Amino acid sequence: MKKMLAILTAAVMMLVCSGALADTVKFLEDSSEFDIEMALPEGASVGDQTSSELVSVCEINSEGLASVTITIAGDDMYGSLSLNDLSEEDVAALMEMASEPYEDAEMTVEMTPSGNGYIAINADEEGINAIFTLYLGYFVQLTQWHDDFSPITEADDAFLLELLHNIEFMPL
Repeated sequence: MKKMLAILTAAVMMLVCSGALADTVKFLEDSSEFDIEMALPEGASVGDQTSSELVSVCEINSEGLASVTITIAGDDMYGSLSLNDLSEEDVAALMEMASEPYEDAEMTVEMTPSGNGYIAINADEEGINAIFTLYLGYFVQLTQWHDDFSPITEADDAFLLELLHNIEFMPL
């Protein structure tokens, strides 16, 4: 009886622990050095996800928040460099390139808690915000907007940053 109770307790614990784990999105890229994945925040779900040999695109949704489209694409020009490795001039050139689709966007360079640099793009008058970075030779862009292009809220911004912070480059 004690053995049966121990087995039942272990089975229940496994179910509880597996239910507490966050869902993970795996991005397809052609690197032989790492995989890219992201833990989904609570309440978030994966929308459309498409991949080709050049780019991986994934939509993330969460009730009441702006949708986020994550685009990841490799770039041979930067080899295995990250935004932190670039000169001020190279970062300024990337900022100019990242701002092209927007009118009068405010841009800042910021750091994730793990020390990765990123460019924050605030185009509130267009109802769009974005984060753009280069990591190990891959461009990663997170773009958010509401279907009606209403203004981005603080909760939307927090969701966008949480997604960025959850993206991991996993060595193979």
